[in-house]
Amino acid sequence: MRGGNYLDPEEGNTVEFGLKSEFYDGKLNSSIAYFITKQDNLAVTDGTNLTPDGSQAYTTADGAKIKGWDLTIGGEILPNWDITGGYTYTKAEDQNGDRLNSSTVPKQTLKLFTSYKYNKLTVGTGINWQSEINDVYTRYGLNKQVQQKAYTVVNAMTKYEVEKDLDVILNVNNLFDEEYRYFPAQGGYGDERNYTLSLNYKF
Repeated sequence: MRGGNYLDPEEGNTVEFGLKSEFYDGKLNSSIAYFITKQDNLAVTDGTNLTPDGSQAYTTADGAKIKGWDLTIGGEILPNWDITGGYTYTKAEDQNGDRLNSSTVPKQTLKLFTSYKYNKLTVGTGINWQSEINDVYTRYGLNKQVQQKAYTVVNAMTKYEVEKDLDVILNVNNLFDEEYRYFPAQGGYGDERNYTLSLNYKF
């Protein structure tokens, strides 16, 4: 809070309902779900107010609603070729129906992953997109609206089956080295392109 005190803990409840279906003997699956979360004491940025150390102050919002729907579809579209996609729409509102000042919840996200297996080799690619997020930068006497525009992060993987129970996996995260911030007003840059090599053994 602006006085340097801690906020009260968040309280709330979530309701979710949906429908799942499968087609073509289970080779294609889909699901759609609607969700709504009602919260009190939800932490939101407190306009241009600062804490005693000069950082962004937060306040609580009562009667907040976070609602939306999620759609997922995926399966084996051809022998050895799998693809999965998902779309989520989220709307965060305060008790007056205005958009919550929350910098971490985009309105829309889209995810797509596909993989193909040839003998012992599997290659795959994942695409993650999200819409813009907004925030207010208030440090050092400034009051500036900041925005992280919509961005896309692409990941890639290769897996090789050395033996029945042993795989070697190479992951390339953020393949095209996309620069983005998940906390626009506080820096919070996402990871640059990076690589991981791992062994996966099944006991």
